[in-house]
Amino acid sequence: MDPERYIPITIGPSGNWREGVDFTALRDDEEGFRVLVVDRSDRFPHPYIIRFPKPTAYRNCDEGKRLKSLCEQDLSVSSLFRVENSEFAAWLNVQSGYTGEMAFTTYAIATHNDWIEVISASPPEIVDAWET
Repeated sequence: MDPERYIPITIGPSGNWREGVDFTALRDDEEGFRVLVVDRSDRFPHPYIIRFPKPTAYRNCDEGKRLKSLCEQDLSVSSLFRVENSEFAAWLNVQSGYTGEMAFTTYAIATHNDWIEVISASPPEIVDAWET
């Protein structure tokens, strides 16, 4: 398998959270799957919601347990990525017994303390929590 590649996702006019974000919560309920983060690069911390309507799978890991991934990629450019050659997606394919091409994409959210990966058919929606 080719090595994983992390492609930064543009987050909007405010940039790509280059200073990083803090993880605050995961929510998976009737409103979908959401990752709540806080951008602390400004004087006033700013909360955001990263929403995935119907993810296929997700996992959360302490970022210290993903040092290999951290060291192999330039994660200083963003906190939100599309993952090519995802080991998580390959593992899920094996576990499901599926042998065809997956119609899903893996996304990674790298925060100061957590590493969240989401496999989803739909890209994430970034919502300003102050506007909800």
